[in-house]
Formats: sequence, structure tokens, C-alpha cells
Amino acid sequence: MAKQYKVLVSNAAQASINYIFGHLTDKYSLQTAINKERKLLEAIQSLKKIPKGYSRLRIKRKKNDNPYRFFPVEHYKIIYTVEEEPAAIVIIIELIHDNMSMKRLEKLLP
Repeated sequence: MAKQYKVLVSNAAQASINYIFGHLTDKYSLQTAINKERKLLEAIQSLKKIPKGYSRLRIKRKKNDNPYRFFPVEHYKIIYTVEEEPAAIVIIIELIHDNMSMKRLEKLLP
């Protein structure tokens, strides 16, 4: 059986999901926001299976050598890292819109 990772969503990432939901509700409709939130949450949960299968960000981590990775979902990127110790965990750091510059993103990441 394939290794299963546990997925943890940071407070910052949860705040981003809430912001995206509110923005889409205001600009389009509640149903559009619900559909997008569902897609993002399903994508996040899909990282339980093969989190190391996605590209690394070209931003160095400040705290350790474990790289940031990203997973595109439509116009958003899910930024995350994979921790093997003490358990197999995928930590969702942030969700960003594709057009965010790398310099602005670098300031957001721990």
C-alpha cells in the first residue's frame, strides 16, 4: 500500500481560502465560490498521495533545507512543504493567485 501523508493547512492558507471564497462570492456568485473552494480543498487533499511529484519553488527556505513546492489549480498555486519527520506530513503554507510576483511571495513565506 502506498504511503499516505497527513495534510495540515496553516492559518495563513486557511485565511487565503476564506478570502478567495469571499472575493468570488462578492464578484460572481455564492455557487462560483463554493465550486472554487471545493476544487481547492480537493486539490489540497490530493497531496496525501504524491506530494513530492510537484515542482519546487525557486525560493530558498529561511528555516531549513526542505524545499517549498507548488501545485497549480486553475488561477491559483498551492504552496506547501513535505515533512518526513516525525511523521509524513504535507504542510500547506499559502494559496496565491498566479500573477503574484516571486518577490512578493518570498516576503510571505516563513
